[in-house]
Amino acid sequence: MFCVYFRADLIPPALRVSDVGHGSGDSLLLQLQHPSVPRPSELVGITSIYGHFESSRLRTSKTDSPVRVSLHYGDAVYRSDISVPEHPLNPAASTPGYDSIIAVDCAYQFSTRQEFLLQSFARLATGGRNALAVLSACQTATGD
Repeated sequence: MFCVYFRADLIPPALRVSDVGHGSGDSLLLQLQHPSVPRPSELVGITSIYGHFESSRLRTSKTDSPVRVSLHYGDAVYRSDISVPEHPLNPAASTPGYDSIIAVDCAYQFSTRQEFLLQSFARLATGGRNALAVLSACQTATGD
């Protein structure tokens, strides 16, 4: 079992949060329900796997959280020729910037991490933070 550790003292409440590559929704539910995680005022997610998008939409709709949740299906990296205008990293978006952009164990799916980071930094609100965590298995020289 894997659990993302959130430092609650580093996440002020009532912020706009984007959860990129949220998979089937565990990280979304953590932000909506865990007692030690401050609730955002708005939670925007995007994932590139349609089954994960549908699962997340169903799971988040069953919570009693008052947080506004907006989920999107598509690549994490915005592309003007194929992405929908509501894409969370659309540089021309009229919505306010994000106070926090979270990407847990999904960066290997981005067309380029560099483009994702450039776009995500551009969509951060003043003082906002990016949190990118990549999990990997490694072996020692002896194969352990």
